Amino acid sequence: MAKKKAPNRSQARGNLNRKPPKSQPIWSSFQRPGTFNRPQQITPYSQARVSIGNGQFVPASVYKPGMTAATAPPGSVTGRAPAAPAAPALPPAGPVPPSALPVDPIFDAQMGQLERARTQGYADVTGERQRGLSDYGYKESATGALSIDPNNPFSKAALLKRNYDTQRRTVGQQIGSSGGLYSGAFQTAQDVTNRNQLQSQDALTKSLQSFLLQNTRERAKVGTDYETGAIGARSDRIGRAPDNPLYEPTPVPDIAPNQTLTPGAQPQPKVITNKLGHKGYWKPKAGGGRYFVRT
Repeated sequence: MAKKKAPNRSQARGNLNRKPPKSQPIWSSFQRPGTFNRPQQITPYSQARVSIGNGQFVPASVYKPGMTAATAPPGSVTGRAPAAPAAPALPPAGPVPPSALPVDPIFDAQMGQLERARTQGYADVTGERQRGLSDYGYKESATGALSIDPNNPFSKAALLKRNYDTQRRTVGQQIGSSGGLYSGAFQTAQDVTNRNQLQSQDALTKSLQSFLLQNTRERAKVGTDYETGAIGARSDRIGRAPDNPLYEPTPVPDIAPNQTLTPGAQPQPKVITNKLGHKGYWKPKAGGGRYFVRT
């Protein structure tokens, strides 16, 4: 039996390079096996749209660089509608503001008296603080920092230092005249004098701190008294307002929650449903009372 001859390399390469039949699709380099080329829909230039931001588009034939919805030709913008301008906020319901109250001479007199008392109180507290600092021998800067005043020779701090300097020299002369200038007794006497001076300076500093604290509390009390008096005066003014012949309150219009007002527009009445199931609103009468108007 004759053996079949094995194909050579050229024949094997020919089998690989053989073209498939026409019924079998030829895959392109960018197509996955199992999918077929579909015709691509090309939009005509006359129907092309260009984005101008905010979800809005204009035809490509009218588009210009930097175009916005405001500068685009009328009727050419499509897409999301621009946001409507925010409606002006309505005044919140609450107490009548002081500007709407009539003139009240009693209130004006009370506020004038309170302001004069506050001004006088601040002046008294400030003057007392300056006199106290001068008495202790200190100065206060604009930031509140304290420093010793060297131009006040008769202050408590200056007299304290002078007394101990005199005492220190007196002790030295006494011990030196007795021949103990270089003995341990001289150093011991100086140490006692220095310790007493530090103790006196500490007591002076604590006294100054106590004075400043009390002065700060008095200044705060002046402001608190003014605010308390002003609150009471305003409360009394509001209580007297209904009896004032000049008082003409302006009622806040009753509008629906989803209704907004534009400047110069009249508010629409609030539509409700009465007990009979009719929709409408209440309208006040000229002589008092009200009646129901069906919508």
